[in-house]
Amino acid sequence: MNKYSMLFGPADVTHTMEDMQALVNRNSFVALRFKEVSDYSGVPVSELLKEKGSRQSLPSLQMVSLGLLAGMLGIADYIASIRGAPESVGGISLGELVALCFSSAISVKDATSIILCEEKKILGGSAEPEGVGFVFLPSESDSKIFIESSSIYVAVDYGKIQSGAGNLLMLSGLRKNLEKEAEISPWEIDILPVELCDNAYHSELRSPVSWKIAELLKSMTINNCDYPVNTCFKDLRRLRTPKDVKEALIKNVVEPLFVSQLIEQQKTDDSAQMVCIGPFLRSLDLNFDLPAEYFDENWVLNSMEVGNDSLKYGE
Repeated sequence: MNKYSMLFGPADVTHTMEDMQALVNRNSFVALRFKEVSDYSGVPVSELLKEKGSRQSLPSLQMVSLGLLAGMLGIADYIASIRGAPESVGGISLGELVALCFSSAISVKDATSIILCEEKKILGGSAEPEGVGFVFLPSESDSKIFIESSSIYVAVDYGKIQSGAGNLLMLSGLRKNLEKEAEISPWEIDILPVELCDNAYHSELRSPVSWKIAELLKSMTINNCDYPVNTCFKDLRRLRTPKDVKEALIKNVVEPLFVSQLIEQQKTDDSAQMVCIGPFLRSLDLNFDLPAEYFDENWVLNSMEVGNDSLKYGE
């Protein structure tokens, strides 16, 4: 059996959760994780799944983050039950939190608390509206024009995507500054609507959230990682100890993420395959220099279309 590494994707606010609805009804690993997250968050499973007629008691990004935390963990449990333990795990943004959970460094209860503490209503938040936007830069373009900007932040640098066609950046900042940049930029900047995201993720504007998480960490039990956790940070690329984990949980709120750093770190592992879990990753077509298998909405849809009973594993 091929040795493999896992990569967990970021929260995708446009994700419909229809794949997770199907999995909860067919796979006991996923169903169990949704029950866990529901119990710890107080949010009914129907809301986490965005089922028809369910209300939304939290902002969109918090809701989808809780749902994907449960779903990605359940899928990872399912894969590990068949293939054995991975050589390493890693994640992008929310995916890093999932990786830390799966590696037993933090509990599902504490991961849920971290997601919930990012809600502005709880923290007070900025006096001015915040947001994020995405920009695709052709391969010949230089991303430093955004990195050197004083008014917006590069929140996530996905690096080369789609077979090297260009770079994808997620930008963060005050909404008015993002809108101003979008007016003058030679490249189209897609700013997410305020109802989908009203926080400047992975920027210093999120400092109040990092302070809240620092307080939470004082009462958390942090363990050594069962599997090495590869990260997107420039100066903390691999997590193993509780000290590493605590530092990463703070960094993940306020520091930019560089996906190429995670990929380069992963290449030092003894893996023959990348297993990518969660939405968005397939569309990026990242270059892992390894065969990649995707466990996402397409996987669920294709499995159901051909009547694949593997989705029912664990029942």
